[in-house]
Amino acid sequence: PREALFYTDIKSYEQGAGQKISTSENRLPALACLSIQRTWFWKESMPTDQLKDVRWLVEENIRPYNEAYCNFILNVAPNRKGLMDDNAVEALRQIGQMWHNEGPTKPLPECDAPITRRNIAKNCPTEYSWSYDYGIGDFANDDSFSKGWTSHPTISEPWWEVDLKGKKSISMVTIVEETKGSMQAYRLEYKQGKRWHVLFEGNAPECRVKQHRFSPVKAEKVRITITRHQGKLAITEVGVY
Repeated sequence: PREALFYTDIKSYEQGAGQKISTSENRLPALACLSIQRTWFWKESMPTDQLKDVRWLVEENIRPYNEAYCNFILNVAPNRKGLMDDNAVEALRQIGQMWHNEGPTKPLPECDAPITRRNIAKNCPTEYSWSYDYGIGDFANDDSFSKGWTSHPTISEPWWEVDLKGKKSISMVTIVEETKGSMQAYRLEYKQGKRWHVLFEGNAPECRVKQHRFSPVKAEKVRITITRHQGKLAITEVGVY
């Protein structure tokens, strides 16, 4: 998800693979990369190929990305002599004429620390209230953000829980919604022995990726109960660390 740092200090966007940063929403340290030529690696036709438009690179990439806390990395493939082709050098010269260093960029806003630990809930057994269609609870801890558990719309207080298969030390839980704002209030608990203990209860943070960090506790299960929601309720991934 673009809203949090999972296993990285810098959010990366490979534009050649179709990844695109949101310049209006990004609040994380980021980088975007693109090749000035048609591919990343050199081809025999490149000395005479049409390169990407210089004005487009500056006005639609470098400047707006820098304003969105994102470094722009422009790749220029070297030829068989280890040199840049003349057309690429000319394009870089034009970029240098159009873009000027206007001083330090604006400071990064505060953000949650990167998530670097292994998700111990991954593929563990789950139980949950009635799901909708094929959106079963196992999709909420399968290490995939492209599908998730979808609650049946008739359930007023949906819940989802995961069995950690033994007593585990945990200190963080992440919840990723399919759509920001569908969860409006919820309760997060862990089970130790025969008792459930509340980690959080209240209004949902106004972000799609909800992160809860706390002092280490021993837990056998983790449960999320959504006490208020609107529209389609779907959780794409729950992480327990």
